Formats: sequence, C-alpha cells, structure tokens
Amino acid sequence: MNAESLSELLQEPLDSVMHREQHALEELLRTRNNRVVLFGSGNLGRRAAGALQGIGVKPLAFSDNNRERWGAHVDGLEILPPVKAAELYGTDSVFLVTIWNEFHWFRETDQQLREYGCDQVAPYTFLHWRFSEIFLPCLLNDLPHKLYQESSCVLAAENIWSEFESRAIFNANIRLRARGDLNGLPGRPTENTYFPKEIFSLSDQDRFLDCGATSGEMTQDLIRKRGDRFDLFYALEADNVSFSRLKAYRDILPEPLQAKLRLIHFAVGATREVVHFAHSGQTGAKISAEGLPVECYPIDELFADTPLTFIKMDIEGAEYDALRGAAKVIRRDQPILAICVYHTQNDIWRIPLLVREMLPEHRLYLRAYEGDGFQTVMYAVPPDRCMTASLSAGSETNFVTEPRQVHSNSGPSLKSFALVCLWVVLILLYVTFAACVVTFKVRPGFAVSAFFGGAILCFSFNKSRVPHLLAVATPLFCLAAWCHVQPLIAALMMLGCSGTIVLAFQAASGSQIAKQNFQIAVLLPLSVAYANFFNKLVANLTPNLFDAILLKADFGIGAVLRNWTLANSLRLAAVNCVYENLPLMIAIVFAYTKGKARGQLARALCFGAILALPCYLLVPAVGPIHAGDPHAARNCMPSMHLVWAALLWLNAGPIWLRRAAFVFTLLTAFTILATGEHYVLDLLAAVPFTWMLQKLSESAPMPLRGNVPVKKSASVGDAASPHVKPSNIPSRP
Repeated sequence: MNAESLSELLQEPLDSVMHREQHALEELLRTRNNRVVLFGSGNLGRRAAGALQGIGVKPLAFSDNNRERWGAHVDGLEILPPVKAAELYGTDSVFLVTIWNEFHWFRETDQQLREYGCDQVAPYTFLHWRFSEIFLPCLLNDLPHKLYQESSCVLAAENIWSEFESRAIFNANIRLRARGDLNGLPGRPTENTYFPKEIFSLSDQDRFLDCGATSGEMTQDLIRKRGDRFDLFYALEADNVSFSRLKAYRDILPEPLQAKLRLIHFAVGATREVVHFAHSGQTGAKISAEGLPVECYPIDELFADTPLTFIKMDIEGAEYDALRGAAKVIRRDQPILAICVYHTQNDIWRIPLLVREMLPEHRLYLRAYEGDGFQTVMYAVPPDRCMTASLSAGSETNFVTEPRQVHSNSGPSLKSFALVCLWVVLILLYVTFAACVVTFKVRPGFAVSAFFGGAILCFSFNKSRVPHLLAVATPLFCLAAWCHVQPLIAALMMLGCSGTIVLAFQAASGSQIAKQNFQIAVLLPLSVAYANFFNKLVANLTPNLFDAILLKADFGIGAVLRNWTLANSLRLAAVNCVYENLPLMIAIVFAYTKGKARGQLARALCFGAILALPCYLLVPAVGPIHAGDPHAARNCMPSMHLVWAALLWLNAGPIWLRRAAFVFTLLTAFTILATGEHYVLDLLAAVPFTWMLQKLSESAPMPLRGNVPVKKSASVGDAASPHVKPSNIPSRP
C-alpha cells in the first residue's frame, strides 16, 4: 500500500503535474533507449503503435495472451507469445501494456510479465497523457492536471466514506487518475451486482428505478435473487435497440412479473429538453451530437407522485445531471442509490459530494466490479438498511486496505453522566405513570400491553428471537391481567419499563432506529393515560348523547354478537384480550416495520389522535355496554380501535406482518361489537376516516427515516400497461 496520503499526493505544483503528463512517456522510454514492446494487439495497441511511430519510436513487436493471434502481423509488427517476448526483450525493453477494458486487470498482467522476467512494465496511462488529442478524454481517463485543479473537492470526498474498504478504493482511483498507477485498484470481485448483500438488504416492498437498463441485466439479476418479491421495477432506457431487447425480455416473463416491470423510453437529465442519442444497442450508448433526437426528462418530473426506494444509474456520464434532476425525489424518498462513478474523471468525487449534500444521513460505500476502474459504483444507503455487521476492510475482494483506526476516550465523560440522569428520569416517569393508571382507572390489559411494547421494541432492535416468543405469550399475559392478577401486572409493567430504559441507552448511542424505538416505547404508555384524560374532558363537554340514534341503526347485529359473547366466559376473555392488545400490536408492527412505512404509520396514528376529538365532540356516544353511564367516554364515532388496527394493516412492513395485522383488524372489528363498545355505524365511519388518515400521512413531511418504502400510491404508469407514460408528459411523436 502506498504510504503517501492523498493530501501529500495533491501538493504537487500544477506546473509540475502538467510537465509530468507531457513527458512521462518519453522519460520512461529513455530508460530503455526507446525499445518498447506493446503488450496487447487490439484496437488500443494498434493506435499506440501509430502514435509512437509518429514521434520516431518504432515498437519492437506486439505480445498477446490470445494464442490465436500468435505469429500474425499487425502493421508490420509480429505478435509474440508472452514467454517468447520476455525471452527476447524482457531485460532491455519497456513492456507497455496497451489493454484497457472491463475484463482486464493490469495488476494481473504486471505480475505475469514480471514472473516471465520483464523488469519494466508500464500501463497505458502514460501513452494517454502524451497523446491526449488522440485518446482523451475517455471515461475516467483524462489529463491529471484537471484533477489537481479540483484538489479541494477530492480531499473533501476522501473523508465521506463509511468504511475503510470504500476509502481505500477511492484513494486507489485518485492515484490512478493522478499518477497513472493501476496496481492499487481492487482485484477481481466474487460477484458483479448492484445488490451487494454485505452492504444493504432488499425488501419485498422495494420500488426500483433502473436508469440505463440496456437489455434488462439488472432486472434479471434482481429476479434471480428475489423472484417476484419486490413491488415495482421501472426500467428506463433511451437507446432504441436496447429498448427493443428490453421489451422482448419483458414479454417472455410470467404475467405477475410482467405487471411489475414498467418500461420507460426516455432519457433522464437535469432539465426537460430534447437531446441527441447514439442508438447503438451497446452498453456504451449515450448522448451524442450525431445521434437521433430523444426526449429527456428530470426524474423529479417523471416520479413527482411516485415513491422510489432504489435508484440505479449507469448512463454513460449523465449521472451527475440526472441526480440534479432527481433532487426532490431523492430528498423525499431517501432511497438507496447505486450510481456509476467511472464515466468521467471527476465523477468519483463530485457525485459522492452531491449525494452527501442531498442525503446527509446516508452511508456511502464504493465498490469496483470490473477491471482497471470500470464498473466502479457508489452506494448511498439509509442507516437502517446497512448490513454493517458483515462489512470489514478488504472483505470479498483481493484488496488490501488500511487498518481501522480506533479512538478511545479514557476517564468519565459527560455522556456517561447524562445516561445516568436519563435512567433516573425514566424511572421517575414510569412511577408517575403507574400512579396515573390508578388515578384514571386504566384497564389493566391496556396498561400491560402498552408497557410491554417497550420490551418488544428493545428486543427487536437487538435482533433477538425473543419478540416472536413475546408475541405468542403476551395474549395469555393480558388475559391474566384482565383477570386482575396484580403481581403479574406489576411484573409485566416492570419488564416494559426495563425494555424502554435499555432503549434509552441505545438511543443515546446515536442509532437512528434506537431513537425511533425509544420515542414509540415512551409514547405508547403515555398515550393510554392521555387518552383517558381527553375522554373525560369530552364527557364533561357533551351531556347529550347520540346513542339512541346509533342503536336504531344497529339493526340488532351488535346485540346478537354481544349476547353470544357474554354467554361464555372464555369467549368473553378472548375478545377482551384482542381489544386490550392494541398497544402491543402497535409495538410489534413498529418493531418490524422500518423506514418510510414506519414514519407514515407514526404520522397516521398522530393525525388520528388529533382528528378523533372533534368527531367525538360532534357525535358523542358511549356504546351499548355503557348506556346510562354519564361518566363513560364519548369515543364511539368513529371506532378509533378499528381505525388504528386498519392503519397497522395498511402500513405493516413484511408480508407476514401485514397478513397478521389484517387478521388482527378483522378480529378487532368483531371484538368491538362483541364487547358492546361500539355500534355498527362506528365501524362504517372508521373506513373513510382511515382512508383520510392514510392519505394525510402519505402527503405529510416524513419525520422518521429508514429502509422500507411507503405503501403503493399513484404510479408513473398504468399497472396494466407495459410502458410508463406520465400524465403530465406529452406523447412521443
């Protein structure tokens, strides 16, 4: 590993850099009296031979690993096997490697030639610099002085990576651009993918946007890995030939997958315009002055009303402008980004800096999947989706990185003192709430369920299997609590308290998910107490009730279910258990739902708590079981119990949890009638109320950030249509 830091590397004066890029090749050739063998007889090698002869240097021969070319002649030069070329010229000639493509790793060729006895092996970079008018710019290759002119940006980008392997790959790429050194680049990876499992996880609800889909390679990789376990996949390709292949691939897929694959035949950029595109059908097809006109749109316009959770860009140098045109969508949805950063010299630092500005809390990673700088991809990942436990410097690659630096702090700190104070405050908070439970006569099952949520969230954060056991055992606990087993109630409350206290310590450590869990764990029991307070307030303001009217519209349905339930004590205990487990179900759904769906659910629950109060004031009713009780809560219309259960179902993350929440919603609808807490009209009113809360939560700013997307909303194209045509974009001519 080169011990020279980037800051030391970039201190070279600009005039010295410009002199080096113009004279490095001649200085190299002079060390061997202008004797040079070109290793690589392809297009670059033939052009190199012509350029060298233009300055009076005639190569001795070509050499190549391709056996089929041995013995042939190119431009009057024989193509020799590597072993023979090394025997003839290895000690007195420069072996100039004139190979640069995605399937070639210079470090392997360098090692091969040195083992054969070649003691002066050089890469193509010096050749590029000397004949820049012929070869440059070419993707990541350009004159070094241009990098030095942006040295402040390069140094700023060096320190934004989330692990040392990424930083080492970045440093190696900068050394390639500055000094022409390819030996520092990573070796062959174990896999070429946009879904590195050691960096982030995928979700069944992911919505992908593939910018530069070509013939559907990323789609095929996703289907191999996930089958149909994703929400939608938008494949965007401007090249006519590639788009035809993409369409043909879509047409052979099973119908369920066809419905999930939306094709977009546009280019993307910073602004809405018409660009010219070279329709070659190759992976390098790009915007070109000689191409045919193509409509170009910013992603902000294409996906103004459509959430995305994963955006990939491999669009031949247009990535920077496309990101600028996607700024609103990126800030709104906080997606995973997979952006190619090898199409221009400065993409590798300017794109990460731009992404850091848009997504300051995302973690940035860098990986190289092909040879000699090709397919270098930057990933920006929300913290809650990072698989940081499996990351280590140099893992999964033949690549040596710098050792991790550990900074320690000895002695007591202010943070430790703050944690102790926080623990004391929490204990006092829960002692106070225990008094509130007694004062407001909160149903024991509600209290236990609410407190137990803290333990559920705590264990889920630690990725233990305990939540599954708790989810099974808790209904039995709440059943015992409903029977007023006071020691058990106290024990379960203490478990919830301890779980929330543990969450407080985890939140203080800075983890985003721990902070969210801590907020929810504290709000659950407090919401139970505050709900009782506001119910009493509404009761004092509404002496006249609507129960008689609601009872007439019940058509006796509630009475039948109520009588059937009361006839058996076990049935009564079961429905009460379901009714009182709502706070616990909220905690379970929050524990397993991450990111945008979690934030959306939090907003929906908060909006419901606020908007339910005017409904209770307008239509006060106590429910059939509380008829005649002037102090009963006026919380019937709409049934917030059913509203909150339905919101859990609509926003639950994993499929298994969504199904469980759906069953819980059905049981809740039955339970609130069977217990006599509500009328049939309360259930009917809950449906539009739930829809309104869901829409409000989708459009409101997002307070919580993470790794699972929001539920389906308006998509860019009709689900039945294979092509995407946004309503605000005109038809193609």
